[in-house]
Amino acid sequence: MRRYSNRPDLLGPLIDVLRRIEEGDRQDEPGGVASREVGSLRPSDRLSEADVREIVARFKAGVPKRKLAAEYSMSLSMLKRVASEG
Repeated sequence: MRRYSNRPDLLGPLIDVLRRIEEGDRQDEPGGVASREVGSLRPSDRLSEADVREIVARFKAGVPKRKLAAEYSMSLSMLKRVASEG
């Protein structure tokens, strides 16, 4: 495998980025990704009390975690947090 320093095709863009950093250029930042608007990360802001009770009941009844997470459009970690807090 070749080393990064042996990649002349990357030298030009790298020098350009270094120059922009030195100049404090902040417009059109390289590598920047447009972010999407994100909803609240707290389960209590996204779910009603009834939803939480239903999730907990179904979780305790043995409904698969992945199925519940998909139905409520949430990650497995969020579902586990809701089930343990509820």
